[in-house]
Amino acid sequence: MSDAILQVTGLTAGYSEEPIIHDMGLLAERGRITGIIGPNGCGKSTFLKAIVGIVKPTAGRVILDGADITHLPPFRTLEKGLAYIPQGRQVFPEMTVLENLKMSAYTLRDAAVVQSRFEEAFARFPKLYERRQQLAGTLSGGEQSMLSFAMAMVLQPTCMLLDEPTLGLAPTMIEQIFETIVEMNDQGISMVIVEQNINVLFQVADYIYILDSGRNRFDGLPQEVLRQEELLKLYMGVQA
Repeated sequence: MSDAILQVTGLTAGYSEEPIIHDMGLLAERGRITGIIGPNGCGKSTFLKAIVGIVKPTAGRVILDGADITHLPPFRTLEKGLAYIPQGRQVFPEMTVLENLKMSAYTLRDAAVVQSRFEEAFARFPKLYERRQQLAGTLSGGEQSMLSFAMAMVLQPTCMLLDEPTLGLAPTMIEQIFETIVEMNDQGISMVIVEQNINVLFQVADYIYILDSGRNRFDGLPQEVLRQEELLKLYMGVQA
């Protein structure tokens, strides 16, 4: 990979003195989709949280588009162009769809820019426009996923970290979410996706990392990963 939008080296982090991830690395190429897979509890979510600054690394570096963001707080990494959609589609349930979008735009100062980006988000997700005055907590799981994407889109990130975006969704909604991911990627947004649904992920990802016990286990092109039959059986519980 020659043109990295996101480069992580030697990242070590955890929630106490005992680290959960150890000396981990990742290289995400600009304009591409990078997938991360691995067994439950292997540190995938912690890895994303350490990259974005929610969990503070004790070692390592995170470079976004040539700038060191290792020790920046999450709102600063967001301002730098790194958006993060956590597992579980975390929206503000007691706020309306429109109020959620306004919350995501809190760093923007130009009202015309904010309005324009709201219009772009609603154009991509017309169902959200229909429900703009509805409380986010009353939306379906798929609609909350759409809202999470719309909130990230408002800030026009250069790179997005997605933590299991299809978790708990029906198959038809999974397909729609990945269509959205591909469309956003086609518009130039680089993606790093943690996903357990490897059948769908492998159809869209340009490069794959396998994690195990908080460490890098293997990485390669999707076809190279699929040749690692023992790894897939052992760590993913699937037949290659």
